Amino acid sequence: MTDKSIVPQKAPITSHVLDTSSGKPAANLPVSLFQFVDQQWTLLKKSETNGDGRCNDLVGIENFTSGRYKVHFFVSQYFETTSTKSMYPFVEIVFDIENPLDHYHIPLLLSPFGYTTYRGS
Repeated sequence: MTDKSIVPQKAPITSHVLDTSSGKPAANLPVSLFQFVDQQWTLLKKSETNGDGRCNDLVGIENFTSGRYKVHFFVSQYFETTSTKSMYPFVEIVFDIENPLDHYHIPLLLSPFGYTTYRGS
């Protein structure tokens, strides 16, 4: 029998992208997840944000290990759909996973000329 108290209830890595210039979620923004393995980045999954700007399907619990990861947000493709000029063609957030039983939420607050991120919950 598995102790459910140590099994994450959410996907191990999730993201939420908000377009702070419009005050709305950044829907349909392409997102890719990579892991640093053998001194190179290995693509794990391509996805995109849903209508609420969320991306919850980047990696499954069964494939999640400690290590170095990167989320690549294709910002220019998103801003092209809104006919907005942007300074950044993409945003990459690199982070380390120490405990694969934890949940790692990587929010991105985005505008055409700036962005910020933090470890969310």
